Amino acid sequence: EAQDRVGTTGESRSACEGHIESLETRLAAAASQVDALETVQREATATLQTAWKDLAGWRAALEACRERRTVLHDLVERREGISEAARSLIRSQAGPAAVPGLAGVLADHVVAGIEWAPLVDLVLGELGQCLVVGSLHEVIGWHAGWAESADAEAVLAAGGRIGFLAAELVPEPEAFEPREQPGIVGRLDRLVADGRPAADMPELIRRLLARSWVVDRIEHALPLVAAAPAGTLFLTRDGTCLTADRGFAIGSGAAVGGLVARRSELRALDERHAELEHTVERAQARIDATQADIDARAGEIARAAARRREAGEAVATARAELGRVIREERAAGEAVAAAEAAARRADQRLITAETARDAALRAVADAADRLAATTAEADRCQAAIEAVERDRGATIEEIQRLRVEEAASVEKLARARDAVASADEALSLRRGRVTEARERLDTARRRTLDHEVELLTATAARAEAAWVAERSSAVLADRIADSTRIDTARQALAADQEAARTTAAGLAERLHALELEGGEARHQRARIVERIRDEYDIDMDALLAGGTTETAAPDVGEELVPEDRGELEARIEELRRKLASMTSVNLAALQEADELAERLATLEAQLADVTGGKESIEQLIARLDEESRRLLGETIETVRGYFRDLFERVFGGGQADIVLEEGVDLLEASVEIVARPPGKEPRSISLLSGGEKTMTCVALLLAIFKSRPSPFCVLDEVDAALDEANVDRFVGVLRDFLSSTQFIVVTHSKKTMASATTLYGVTMEESGVSKRVSVRFESTAAASRPSSRAA
Repeated sequence: EAQDRVGTTGESRSACEGHIESLETRLAAAASQVDALETVQREATATLQTAWKDLAGWRAALEACRERRTVLHDLVERREGISEAARSLIRSQAGPAAVPGLAGVLADHVVAGIEWAPLVDLVLGELGQCLVVGSLHEVIGWHAGWAESADAEAVLAAGGRIGFLAAELVPEPEAFEPREQPGIVGRLDRLVADGRPAADMPELIRRLLARSWVVDRIEHALPLVAAAPAGTLFLTRDGTCLTADRGFAIGSGAAVGGLVARRSELRALDERHAELEHTVERAQARIDATQADIDARAGEIARAAARRREAGEAVATARAELGRVIREERAAGEAVAAAEAAARRADQRLITAETARDAALRAVADAADRLAATTAEADRCQAAIEAVERDRGATIEEIQRLRVEEAASVEKLARARDAVASADEALSLRRGRVTEARERLDTARRRTLDHEVELLTATAARAEAAWVAERSSAVLADRIADSTRIDTARQALAADQEAARTTAAGLAERLHALELEGGEARHQRARIVERIRDEYDIDMDALLAGGTTETAAPDVGEELVPEDRGELEARIEELRRKLASMTSVNLAALQEADELAERLATLEAQLADVTGGKESIEQLIARLDEESRRLLGETIETVRGYFRDLFERVFGGGQADIVLEEGVDLLEASVEIVARPPGKEPRSISLLSGGEKTMTCVALLLAIFKSRPSPFCVLDEVDAALDEANVDRFVGVLRDFLSSTQFIVVTHSKKTMASATTLYGVTMEESGVSKRVSVRFESTAAASRPSSRAA
C-alpha cells in the first residue's frame, strides 16, 4: 500500500511540475505584457503632460492675445485718437443735420499690413483723423446752416477740432520713378497694396501715399532728392524721414499707436486669435485622444494585471500542491522503508525460530530420553515464536502509528494551504488597494488638470473683469464729471434763486415802508383837515371837490351849510372816535430810530469785516491747497523715483510705479501701486503673492523713508514672509542707509541677525522672571560697517 501511494504521489508530482511550468510560462507572458503596457502608458502620460504644458502655453498666449484684442477693439469702437468733437459729430449722423457724403475717418479706409501701418500713420499725420467727404463744397454749404443750430453747440462743446478731406482737392502726385539702385524698397502705396488690385485702394489714399518712398537707409535717398518732385517723402522703417525740400526728421513721432497701426494690429490679432483658437482646439483634441488612449491602456493594464494575478495565484496553488505531493511522497517513502526494515527483522526472527524448531525435532527423533528437554526446548521455541508474533504485531502497530502521523501531516498541510490562501487573499487585497491608490492618483491628476483649466478660465474671467472695471472706471469718471457740472449749475441756480429772494425781500420791505409812509401821510392829512374844520369851520374836502373857497361872514350872520352835512357829521364823529381811540404819541421813537441806525451801521461794519475775513480765509485755503498740491506732487514724484530703483534692486529686475487717479483733485485722488516682478505682467499690488506684497511694501516704505530720512528707523517683522534670497536683497538695501540711519529691526531671520552689529533678546531663566541679554559682534567686518541694531 505504501509503495502504491509512492507511485501515485510520483505521478502527481510529475503532473504538478508540468502544470507549474505551463503556468510560469503564462505568468511570464502576462508580466511582459503588463510591463510593455506600463511602458506605453508612461510614454503616453509623458506625452500628455507635454501636451498639457503646450496647451497651457497656447492658452496663455490666447488669453494675452484676447486681452490685447479686446483693448484694441474697445479703442477702435470708441474711436480713440480723434477729437471728442469729431466723435460727437459721427454719432449725430442719424439726425437731420448729417454731414453730406460723410464716409468716416480717413484712417479707417486704409488697409495696411502691420509692417507698413506705422509708416502710413507717420505719412498721414493729422490727416488720418480727418473725416472723408464726397465734396468739400457741399460740406461748406452744410456748415453755413449747421453752425447756428443747437447740435453744433453740443458737438463743439465736446472739445477738439474737426477736419474734413475730399479726394477732389487732393492733387494727383507727379510721376516719379527713381532709377534702380540698391536700398529702394518701394513706393508706400504699392507696399501697402501688397499685390492687391489698384482698384481695391481708395483713390484718396493712393494719392496721399504715392508721394512716399520707403528705403532701407536714409543715405540711399540722398542721390534721389534732387530729382524728386516737390512733396516727395523718403522714409525708413524706423520712421527716419527725408523730404524733397531736404527736410530731415528722426524718431517715430505720431506713428506709434496711430489709428492705422491700431487697426492693422487688430486685424493681425484677429488672425492670430483665430489661429491660436484652432491650435488650442487641436491641442485639446490631441490631449483628449491621448487621454482616451491612456484610459484604454489603463484598462488593458488592469486586465493584464488581473491575468498575471490569476496566473500567479495558479502558480502558487500548483507549487503548494507540488510541495504537498513531495511531502506525501517523502512520508510514504519513509513509512515503506520502516515497514521493510521491520519485515526483514521479523523474517530473520522467523528463520531463526524455524531453525530452532527443526533442531528440536531432530533432537526429539534422535533421543527419546531427551523428550522432556526437547519438550522444554519446544516450549522455548514456542515462546520464541510467540515473541516473534508479538514483534510482528508491534511492527504492525508502528505502521498504524506512521499512518496516523501521515494523517496529522495531511491535516497540517491543509492548514498550511489555508494559511497560504489567506496570504494570497491578503496579497490580492493589497494589490487591489495599490490599484485603487493608482486610480486615486489618476483621479487626482485629472482633478489637477481640471483645476488648471479652471485656473485658466478664472484668469480669463479676471482679465475680463479687469477690462470691465477699467471701462466702469471710465464711465464712472464721466458720470462724476457730469455730476460735477450738474452740481456747479445747481449752485449757480441756487445763487440766482437766493439773489432773487433777496431782491424780493428788499422790494417787499420797500413796499411796506411806502405803505407805512402813505398811511402816515393820510393820517396827517386827516388831522390837518380835522383841525381846519374844527378851528376854521372850513371843509377842505368840499372845497377841493367844488374848486371854490366859501367862508362864513360873521358880520352878516350867514352860515355855510353843505348839502351832505349829515354824512359829514357822521364822518367827523367817526374820525373823532378813531382819534380818541389812538394812544399817545411815542416821543422816544426818534431816539430809538437813531439807536437802530447806529446798530445797523455797526452790524454792517461787522458784516463787512466777516466778509473780508471769509475772503481772506478762502484765499489762504486756496494758497494752502495749491502749496499742498505742489508739495504732494513733488513728494510723490520723489518717492516714485526711489520706489522704482529700490523695487528693481529688491526683486533683481522688474518694474513698479505709483499711479494717481486721473480726473480727480490731487489732494483727493486715490493712489494705486502697480508692480511687475520679473517675468510677470503688470498688475495691482492686491493681485501679488504674499512674498511679492512684502517685498513691494518694503521697497515703498524705504522709498518714503529715503525721501524723508531720519537718524533712527524701527522695523517690526518686515522680513517674516521672505525667503533667504529675498532676505539677502533686503539686508543689502538696508546697508545703503546705514551711513545716515541706524535701524532697530525686530526679526526671527538668522540672515538679518547676522548682518547686525548688536543683538538684543529676552530669556526666562527662572519661571516668571524675564531677563534681557545682548551680544555685540567684535569682528572686523562688523567694526567696518556703520552701526545698526537688530532685536
